[in-house]
Amino acid sequence: MMMLAVDADEGRKPALREGREGGGGDPGLDVSLATLFECLPAMISYWDAEQRNVYANRAYLAWLGLGAADLRGRRIVDLAPAALYARILPLVERAYRGEAQSDEQVIESPGGGRRYWVVNYVPDLRKGVVAGIVVILCEVSALKETEQALRESERRLRSILGGQTEAISRLGADGRFLFVNDAYCALSGRAREELLGQRWQPVAHPDDVARVEASLRTLSPSNDVVIEENRVVCGNGELRWVQFINRGFFDELGVLREIQCVGRDITAQKVAELALQEANANLERRVAERTRQLQELAVQITLAEESERKAIARDLHDDLGQLLHIAQMRLDQVQRSVGDDELVAALVQVGGLIRDASRRVRSMTAQLSPPVLRTLGLVSALHWLADEMGREFGLDVEVDVEPVGTDTDGGKAIALGEAQSLILFRAVRELLLNVLKHAGTFWAQVRVEHAAHFLRITVRDEGRGIEDLAAALDQRERFGLASLQERIGYLHGTVVIDSAPGRGTSVRLQVPLGSSRGSGRRR
Repeated sequence: MMMLAVDADEGRKPALREGREGGGGDPGLDVSLATLFECLPAMISYWDAEQRNVYANRAYLAWLGLGAADLRGRRIVDLAPAALYARILPLVERAYRGEAQSDEQVIESPGGGRRYWVVNYVPDLRKGVVAGIVVILCEVSALKETEQALRESERRLRSILGGQTEAISRLGADGRFLFVNDAYCALSGRAREELLGQRWQPVAHPDDVARVEASLRTLSPSNDVVIEENRVVCGNGELRWVQFINRGFFDELGVLREIQCVGRDITAQKVAELALQEANANLERRVAERTRQLQELAVQITLAEESERKAIARDLHDDLGQLLHIAQMRLDQVQRSVGDDELVAALVQVGGLIRDASRRVRSMTAQLSPPVLRTLGLVSALHWLADEMGREFGLDVEVDVEPVGTDTDGGKAIALGEAQSLILFRAVRELLLNVLKHAGTFWAQVRVEHAAHFLRITVRDEGRGIEDLAAALDQRERFGLASLQERIGYLHGTVVIDSAPGRGTSVRLQVPLGSSRGSGRRR
């Protein structure tokens, strides 16, 4: 049991001794503890059963401004002001009953000034009897001043944040609200009491929660700010778009402690953006519809032209062709009945002219409306076209048909509608005429590749190439490639052009098979 004892010689300092039943002590331990007490900044004193001072360390004496001899033997009631004594008396009494007590006190220093203390009253029990109490005072003035400064700083911060127009909140690491300013309450339409301690997720639109959660999970000491735009569900059910700047605060170990969220209402901006997006979408739909109408018109014009070509071809065949045939027959009759050699020679010359005209009429008829396209299909028509280009213009056209996949019929059974066949045939003819006009070569290749779901036709030459491809795609240029693209586009197809000066030109046409457009069966 620890006890304080006063040396008989009042000129010496009291010493703390280790008391044992039977008396005796350890002087070395007494000196060590006494030295420790004298060095401590805490004020330590010992009061006997009569509340008289027996011992006070150097710090205690300095605070009172008394010497040891002046303090020793004086009672607590004689030293403490009446108000202070009345306040501490219940604590002192309980300590004398054997109950350790602790208290925080504001004590006026004898030298003036208010100082803050934590006071402990420790009973000195000896064989179950309280022989006295040890009073230990530890000054916490600096801590109290820091706490007060912190509270004042927090008060000022809350005042500043409360006056901000931005919606400001702070979340704990668990996503619960620790603080919300007035602007956040006004934005969300919820009272502060409804928010504090609750999770943020119910405030956000359900469709946005997962995205915001994923964004917040990316916060780290090296990435402490993330920005998100999400909808806030107000208390009245209204939806507001808010841009949040979310900043994470981490401890020295890199563990997330808090998240500060500064929100700005961007509802008007979002409404404008959504309206613009809708307007753009409507415009795109209108453009797509207009493009479709133009494509359909182009095909209708093509079909109308084909109908007119058929009519002209029929007239040429039925009228002019027949007249030329009759004229040839009559000329042959006259030639057989004339005996003048000079006249016979003239008639032979006229007959040759008539036969040449007949061939030209047949060729024009076939060019206007190739019967082979209607009767035998696209591939046969392309072979016929290659022959015609050779006879008429001296263009050597190589036709190469290569099935893709399991087809083995050489492409003769390609399932195409009338419009598909016609558009593709006319497209290949135009491309071959372009070769004649612009390529500076008399060789071209038409390669046909087909599978179950698509048909690809490539027209290639080894001529001079196209210097300005953009100009070639201009409707005003003589190449006519833009018009070609429109017609192939109607078939849901694509046109790919590869050309460069000195490298020739390759134009690839690809259309899906089984398309609803242009798939009408050949008549």
